[in-house]
Amino acid sequence: ASCAVSSFFGKHLFSLDWDWRQFFAKDTRTSLYLRDHAGHNLKSAIRHTLLIDSRDNSQVISPGVLVSATQEYSGIVPHSSKYIKAEVISEANLPLFAGIILSLTGRSGYLHSLSENTHPLDRFLLGGPTTLRGFNLWGLTPRDRDC
Repeated sequence: ASCAVSSFFGKHLFSLDWDWRQFFAKDTRTSLYLRDHAGHNLKSAIRHTLLIDSRDNSQVISPGVLVSATQEYSGIVPHSSKYIKAEVISEANLPLFAGIILSLTGRSGYLHSLSENTHPLDRFLLGGPTTLRGFNLWGLTPRDRDC
C-alpha cells in the first residue's frame, strides 16, 4: 500500500511493504554467513521518501537536479528483518554546450540493525550498470577469506 502527497518541499511518498523473499546460496563455495541466511524471509517495512525533482523529463537526461531521501523502518511483525535504514540519492545534470549534458550521480546510506544480524538482501550492495560498471548486479560485496 502506498500514497503520495505534494508539499512545498517536494513530493512525499509513503508506503507499507510486506515482502516474502527467498534467498538462494547453493554453492559450497558460498560464505557461511550467506548460507546461514539462505531460505525464506519476511520483510515488513514502513517507508517515507522525499523526492525533489527539477528536471524537465525524468525518463531522459535533461538539465536539473534530483534528490531522493528515503527512511525505512523494518520489523513491524515478529520474525521479520529488523532495522532502520536511510538512503540519499542525488543527481545533477548540467548543460555544457551543443546539447551535451554532464550528469553527476551520488548515493549514500546508513543501515542500523535492530537484531543480531542484518539479512544480506537488506544491505547496501554495489555492482551493475547503475552503481559500478564492470561488475555483475550486486556483485561487489565483502568476501570471506575461508571461501
